Amino acid sequence: MTYPQPLYAQEGDLINPIVFENVSKVYGNSKVLNSISFEVREGEILALVGPNGSGKSTVVRLSLGLKKTSSGNIKIYGKDPYHSSKIRREIGFMLDKSGIDPLLTASENLSFFYGVYHGSKPNKKEVLSILDKVGLKDHIDEQTKTFSKGMLRRLEIAKILLCQPKILILDEPFSGLDQEGRELLIDIIDQFKEKGSAILISSHEIELIGEIFDAIVLLHKGEIIGYGRGKELPKLGNFYEIEAKNIESRLKNMPMVKRSFSLDKDKVFIELEGELNELINKLSERDIKIKKIKGLKEFLEG
Repeated sequence: MTYPQPLYAQEGDLINPIVFENVSKVYGNSKVLNSISFEVREGEILALVGPNGSGKSTVVRLSLGLKKTSSGNIKIYGKDPYHSSKIRREIGFMLDKSGIDPLLTASENLSFFYGVYHGSKPNKKEVLSILDKVGLKDHIDEQTKTFSKGMLRRLEIAKILLCQPKILILDEPFSGLDQEGRELLIDIIDQFKEKGSAILISSHEIELIGEIFDAIVLLHKGEIIGYGRGKELPKLGNFYEIEAKNIESRLKNMPMVKRSFSLDKDKVFIELEGELNELINKLSERDIKIKKIKGLKEFLEG
């Protein structure tokens, strides 16, 4: 497979499409992101996962140039998206809240976005073909205020297909889609990956993205508690939230616990080396009475 050359690299340079370098974001007295660093490479899907309040949506909005960092650097093909409208036009996006104009028709919305990306009008036959592909051909001239959330999601998929951006940044993209729509979106994500696009997906639906991602960032309260790709990928089945009295201090010097992150004095989030049953037995030997254990899926769902 051959990937396209980076848009803004000098000859001989390697510039990853998405790079976060020690990025923090503060709102008032609240630090939403705390010095996080990661990258997304060409032809790679990075899953950004974490429970509500972990900072996922802030990462997405910073990546799109909708917000400015409090400190640190974000580079999209070497450019800061907050200060570069040119680089923002290379990014295709789906946000948790639809950006579709409810007073425009499906075709008018697509024409508007195509103009933003390319400065011209789209081919009408191509618009019709893409709307047919996403199951909206019969709704081409309807105002989108009549659309269901699933239909709006399909129209956003059509926007990505029509505009053909270099990078995809998708925030909870499967929300509102039925099974057929989810399969359609996964197929389209795979198509962009095959072309060499960098793709950042923020989602709590670990079963869906677990099938397609190449790298992962696990966020909790604005900090990265799991990050890896390829052989470095954390085993998603080996993360657990454990609730027990004074559990944080009582987990010390337990070799099975690779890493431990305090949620409060009676609750921790751990990366485990070994089997969960073995850990439970070890905790029982230390007279630790477990109140609750959550796997990663339950943890992400809060």
